[in-house]
Amino acid sequence: MDPVVADIKKEWDWVGNGIREIHAQFPWLEYRPEDVYAACTNGTAALYKTDQGFAVFTIETHPINGHKSFLCWLAWGAGKGIGLVAKHFDFFCEEGKRLGCTRFKTKTPIDGLDSMFTGMGFRCDMRDFSFNLADNSAAGE
Repeated sequence: MDPVVADIKKEWDWVGNGIREIHAQFPWLEYRPEDVYAACTNGTAALYKTDQGFAVFTIETHPINGHKSFLCWLAWGAGKGIGLVAKHFDFFCEEGKRLGCTRFKTKTPIDGLDSMFTGMGFRCDMRDFSFNLADNSAAGE
């Protein structure tokens, strides 16, 4: 089944559980499941579902050149969420183009995915690192 845009209000029981599962694995992520729900209901993000899982995308606009990127904010699947995006990569590329985006972007807290992403044609533009100024520790620890 190709991904379809879904109403997060109707899918929240299982999608919310998937987001909580992501947070259990990566507790330092700076958004809450409710933030994803709010973004999807107010139209700043879109939920795509398949029979295997879901992905949430948003459009990110570059602050200087105004180029729009189709950003995979998070993905969850019965196996691995990123596998869901990889499996439907062509679909998501076409969806990004349809929405006027010039790039497809994703971020991940998972180490070791560089070779998978570059094998799909991605270029590593930047790696995000964070440090907690409040207590001089790695963010999220």
